[in-house]
Amino acid sequence: MPPGPSPYPFLGNIPQIISADPVRPFSKLAEKYGDIYTVTFPKANAVIFNTASLVREDRLAPGRQEVLLGKSPESFYPFGEIMGHNMAGSDYSLAYLFERKVFVSAMHIHYIV
Repeated sequence: MPPGPSPYPFLGNIPQIISADPVRPFSKLAEKYGDIYTVTFPKANAVIFNTASLVREDRLAPGRQEVLLGKSPESFYPFGEIMGHNMAGSDYSLAYLFERKVFVSAMHIHYIV
C-alpha cells in the first residue's frame, strides 16, 4: 500500500479528510503524500488516485478490468454514500458497461445534433 496519513483507531482517516480542506480535502492530502496515497476508513483501506490521468491509466491497464469486475459495494464505501450510486462509484460490471454505453451514446447525440 502507498504511504498515507496515520489513521485513528475506529475512525480511520476521516478526521484528517474532514479537517484538511472543506472544499477539496483530498487535494490537501495529496500535497503532503503525493498523487497516490492510502487512507483508512472504518471498514477498509482505500488507495486514492488524485488525478484523472492516474485513474484512467489504472482502469485501462491490461488485465485491470478483470480485477475490478464484481467488487462488492462495501469495497467502494463510503464513496457510494458521498457521491450517490452512479457510474463514478460503481464497479466494473455488465451493469456499468451498459450505463457507460447509454451515457456515451447520449453524449454523442447531444453534441452532434
